[in-house]
Amino acid sequence: MIITSALLRGFKSEISEKIFGFWGHVHIAATQSGDGLFEAVPFSKDADWIDSLRNLKGAVPYSATVKSLGFGESSNAGVRRVQTYIVKPGVIQTKEEIEGILLKGAGEDFEWGFFDQHLRDGALPDLTDSTASRMVVLSEQTAARVNLKVGDPFLVHFPEGRQMRKLRFEVGGLYRTGLEEYDTQFAIVDQRVLQNILKWEPDQVSGVELILEDVDDLAGMSAQVYFDMVPPDIYAESVRERFPGIFEWLDLQDLNEYVIIGLMLLVSVINMLTTLLILILERSKMVGVLRTLGMSGKSLRNIFLRFGLRVLLRGLFWGNLIGLGLCFIQKWTGIISLSEENYYLSTAPISINWWMWLALNLGTVLIVMTLLLIPAMFVTRIDPVKTIRFD
Repeated sequence: MIITSALLRGFKSEISEKIFGFWGHVHIAATQSGDGLFEAVPFSKDADWIDSLRNLKGAVPYSATVKSLGFGESSNAGVRRVQTYIVKPGVIQTKEEIEGILLKGAGEDFEWGFFDQHLRDGALPDLTDSTASRMVVLSEQTAARVNLKVGDPFLVHFPEGRQMRKLRFEVGGLYRTGLEEYDTQFAIVDQRVLQNILKWEPDQVSGVELILEDVDDLAGMSAQVYFDMVPPDIYAESVRERFPGIFEWLDLQDLNEYVIIGLMLLVSVINMLTTLLILILERSKMVGVLRTLGMSGKSLRNIFLRFGLRVLLRGLFWGNLIGLGLCFIQKWTGIISLSEENYYLSTAPISINWWMWLALNLGTVLIVMTLLLIPAMFVTRIDPVKTIRFD
């Protein structure tokens, strides 16, 4: 049960973090931008409402509108980072291949931790220089399809009406997250390059991403931002709302966890019931003697229940030792590998929730000991005369 819980929670956490790494937690764009990607409408990143988002620190009190939606009084924590972006589609051209790509323009406020974690080769671009960088961070999958490696130059064609504008870039780094759907789409570039292509002002961007301190605030903070903090022509939604399919799939893993834990608990209960029943039958002579000497049925039941509890606690000790031990070995060494194409992860992920661990142990003791009352009831039905006579 411990390993099942740690694996499934680790899987959900790792996949969610990868999606958050591409899109942040709350996604904000102009309502006129259609799908938010290909027909972006610019707005100023120096707007007052964006500054107000940067000031959302600590527990944020929710407005009456958000409270009416059932999100409580306030968030658990605030906003850790506000970062702007521009997205522009293009077509990569090399001497041998062409490939469609989605260029995401990052600014000085961009958090590189996610891509730095998954960087396989090369380096991330330096966005602090006064001139725009032409370095691009590509995924390994995209680079392999168009036969590019770190340091190679290539052309990207951008549609402008019926014409195509081309611009020269250089591969600065290669990343791989394991999310094939996103890796094959996204490349990270300097935001200023896309501003020049789109003929926007230096302060204009197409969207804002909020990175929250607590992921549990996702829905509540998204509603707070949308209803009370952004202008009417700006739309805010959580990444769960933007990509509901993959998160609904992740939520289905909870059902798997409950079913597996339930089946394991059922096996534990059956084993303990059988064990205690056998112990009672093997010691029927002892029960008969004790009953003859005047011991009450309640006292006899307690003897067997205490013995059953001792067996159960011994099993819990070894189960926790082995289960947690294997979890920590996997977490530290990653000895069990997975097919990244099928599972989006290269190693089996582990995430131990200590409250869940405590609930599993206490719940197992409570449920098993409660059901052990059933075989313990047989003690009171043993006839001492018959057991002694049989002996």
